[in-house]
Amino acid sequence: MYFGTVKSKLERGAYSSANGFVADVRLNFSNALRYYPFGRIEQGAAKNRSGVFETKWKEAMEKKPETTCPLCKVKGLSVSPKLKQGKSSSTSSSSNSRAWGF
Repeated sequence: MYFGTVKSKLERGAYSSANGFVADVRLNFSNALRYYPFGRIEQGAAKNRSGVFETKWKEAMEKKPETTCPLCKVKGLSVSPKLKQGKSSSTSSSSNSRAWGF
């Protein structure tokens, strides 16, 4: 799984709860941490962005846990990712980082 899959599932309305969304995002980071060896820039980026995601998710849930996500219409998803439409469908860590607003 990668962030393109999460984006696609959001756009299709495939998430029935915030827990499913969060689990998929965490799985992305977990996969990157397992796949890339220690010292690689991708692993460092995954570790950093995972921390950013967890902090922002916690803040969002503390502010408005009852809010419905405007993107996917799932209650409890109050953080809608800043999805940018671009010409490239690259899955590099830098483009995914920009797409998710991290």
